[in-house]
Amino acid sequence: MAQNFLTENDEINLIELIKNIWDGKWKIAIAIIISFLGIISYQSITYKNFIAKSKIVPLTTFQINEYSSINYLLKIKNEVAQNTQIGIVFEEITKTRLLNLYLESLNDKLILEDAIHNVGLLDANKFINDELYKEAIAKFAASIKIVKEIEKKDEINFENNIYYLTSSYDDINNWKQFLTYLDNSVNQRVKNILELQFLDFIKYITQKNKYEIEDLSVKIDNALSDYESLTLNRLNYLAEQSEIAKKLGIASNTIEVQKFGAQSTIFSNITTDNSFYLRGYEAIDKEIELIKNRKYKDAFIDGLLELKQKKRDIEQDESLNRLELAYNNSPIAIGNNIDFIAARMSIEATEVEYKDYNKMYAIAVIIGLIVGVFYVLISGAIKSQTAYRKRN
Repeated sequence: MAQNFLTENDEINLIELIKNIWDGKWKIAIAIIISFLGIISYQSITYKNFIAKSKIVPLTTFQINEYSSINYLLKIKNEVAQNTQIGIVFEEITKTRLLNLYLESLNDKLILEDAIHNVGLLDANKFINDELYKEAIAKFAASIKIVKEIEKKDEINFENNIYYLTSSYDDINNWKQFLTYLDNSVNQRVKNILELQFLDFIKYITQKNKYEIEDLSVKIDNALSDYESLTLNRLNYLAEQSEIAKKLGIASNTIEVQKFGAQSTIFSNITTDNSFYLRGYEAIDKEIELIKNRKYKDAFIDGLLELKQKKRDIEQDESLNRLELAYNNSPIAIGNNIDFIAARMSIEATEVEYKDYNKMYAIAVIIGLIVGVFYVLISGAIKSQTAYRKRN
């Protein structure tokens, strides 16, 4: 009899349980909706609907050929710079150099933040103030990564680095607009860097040539001045020796020559430093006359011709002008209508991997259902206990 009572009581409790759940169906539905909205809010805040991966493509051989002229002149100029120990050079424009400059600029968080802001990748209206908006931009820029992968080319046993720009976002169209703006900004940055480097190089070489010409001019002037001083001293000395010779009545050369025979070789030992007047005043006066009548003095100045040649070589050197002309006709020159490209992001071929939120939505519904049922049962039990106490 007691067993029948318990069974009947259990049946009554199960019926009441189902009734309580049914009565609280709207509360359960609200719990499910709240859980579902929580997942949607998380999705919108984290910008992680998909992961985008864009390949960074270097220049082709055909594109790099646009720099053939300037590279040829740079190679010659850099070889001269190395031989003369010039402290600055401008490296040749190669595919590797342009790609490295592109990656270096792309890795600058400031240029990423500028692109995020200008494209409106983040909605500023969703943030309370500018400070929070800027913080969000900085965090988002930090989440954008450059990934390096190694491509193996087995046929020639060669490995090549491939670079990708990758990040997560929620709108593919906005993301592609961002990539376009970023790509243009980075290429413009590289162009500006090369422009400044080249202008610094030209300025340095021009200034160096100017200083060398000035130094050579000073050396030439000094050599001419020294010649005049040495010549004046020579003339005074010769005049003195001529007077001595005239006083002694020595008209022609009387210098003794001592000859020493050594097999087939004959050596002459002549001592004239202290007795130059022994040459005779006729020879001395003739030397004075010739010195005074010299019309082309440069031939009698040691090293002068070499100094003038160096100065002339620098003044007549057109290699720098040719290099500037080649530069002005290249894509690097600011104001040139030729489009400059250091590298390109393959925007249209961007790989997109969408995240599967269906499972999260299902889990959100289950969690909301459990929480809602649990809440309804607990609140129902509390009400039953309260009613029972009141009756007793």
